[in-house]
Amino acid sequence: MKKILLTVLGTLALFSCSKDSEVLTTTSQDLTVELAQEEKSVFGTYKGIFTTNNAEYRGTFELWVPSSNSSSYSISAYRVPTVKLTLHTGEVYFSQAESNPVGGRALSNLEFVSDDFTFSFSVNEDGSNPTVTNVTFKNAEGDMLLAKHTQRAPVNPRSGTWDCTTCNGHPVVGQGGTQTFNMMFVTADGNSTITTQSTINSTTTDGIGVQSNCMANGDTTVCTIESGDGTTTTTGFLSNGNPVTWLGTHTFNNEVSGPDDCSTLQGTWEWESISYGTLEGNFITDIAGNCPITDVTLINEDFEDATVSYVASFDDLSGENDDYFRITNGTDISATINNVQGSQFFAAQDTDGVAGNGQSPANLTWSNLNITGLTNINFSAFFAEDDASDAAEDWDNADFVDVQYSFDGTTYTTFFSIRNDGSTFNAAPQIDTDLDGVGDGAIITDNMANYSASFPINGTTNPTASTELWIRVNVGLDSGDEDIAFDDFIVIGN
Repeated sequence: MKKILLTVLGTLALFSCSKDSEVLTTTSQDLTVELAQEEKSVFGTYKGIFTTNNAEYRGTFELWVPSSNSSSYSISAYRVPTVKLTLHTGEVYFSQAESNPVGGRALSNLEFVSDDFTFSFSVNEDGSNPTVTNVTFKNAEGDMLLAKHTQRAPVNPRSGTWDCTTCNGHPVVGQGGTQTFNMMFVTADGNSTITTQSTINSTTTDGIGVQSNCMANGDTTVCTIESGDGTTTTTGFLSNGNPVTWLGTHTFNNEVSGPDDCSTLQGTWEWESISYGTLEGNFITDIAGNCPITDVTLINEDFEDATVSYVASFDDLSGENDDYFRITNGTDISATINNVQGSQFFAAQDTDGVAGNGQSPANLTWSNLNITGLTNINFSAFFAEDDASDAAEDWDNADFVDVQYSFDGTTYTTFFSIRNDGSTFNAAPQIDTDLDGVGDGAIITDNMANYSASFPINGTTNPTASTELWIRVNVGLDSGDEDIAFDDFIVIGN
């Protein structure tokens, strides 16, 4: 297990072809041929990540600078500083510096210029403290972060995205856009320090974090990553008045190093904003190379406390027993629900009768879930419904509970549904297995039982190739004795 994480959470960017790319016939493997002799080089290889501040483009790069004894290298194309740019989509491009450095001297503002991007590279005489400034891509300002790459301390950059799930109407974070972040892995034994950077609304802020508790299981190692330095008050990857704190996992193949180790970071973040309360969201890396797609938990709501990741269409503060739409432990509602998972669950009955601001249908919505790299969504939850007061069942043909998805937050498609058997009035709620508006499957009883459904992410369901997903529970129950209860609401992508 040899992995130390130097993570940069910030917006990333794509590179495109440079004006000099046609003079290079090298492959991506050529750039690593020289690593066996790199200890002889004052400068050598640097690796890092590139971003535009608007979070539109991202990618990784390798920058090779020959030293004064460059004649020892066999590839003539690399006798001048060369950069290899790799988009997160897998496209690779090359470019070279406009001038060759003088051996034995520090480099100051060495210019790399192409039709699409420009930047200046500086490094100390001994090859330390590499920096990049004046970065632009497609006329947008950007940022590059890099570190010296050697065989003893290889750098393994990663890119990914973060989003906001509980935004509370924040005018910037809550606009629904998925942002991006940077990562650089530098090998060493033991725990590691994490340096973070993220961009919101073209503002970039740094933070710190740590990696710890790495546990190997066969070929795979899983580490805990979190904001802060492990001993003092945590500081996160954003800060505006209060810091952003974050917690997640780093998973990688401990038998492989470099871009093929399938490093994946994922987790959640939280920010106590000054004016909009507690904001929350997720972060996850892009899928690297041919790495298998692992399960990603998008929603895991047990309703056990007031910390939730959904937004309700209205707040039920009435405390009524018969008309309700809220989290409950069962003591403040008229329905009797058995086999509850934990101590609390979500319950709804006659939602348009809730005093003050009731409505039907009423809904819970999870917004802006990051689905980058995912191809399938799996859903499960426990459902129950109390028998009517007269021991009959009172669901009408117009009643429904639908679980729906959307890729734009506007147009929703039902993929799981509960309806009655088509009777005009007073029938039992059932699973609508074929989604035709008529219940034809298992009957929902007062004992909570687990049900599941799934849908693919493809050109048919997601024609705009959105990287964000909305999940909604839509409840249309507007009369007495028409109720539903659900618990352990889970959505997983892979």
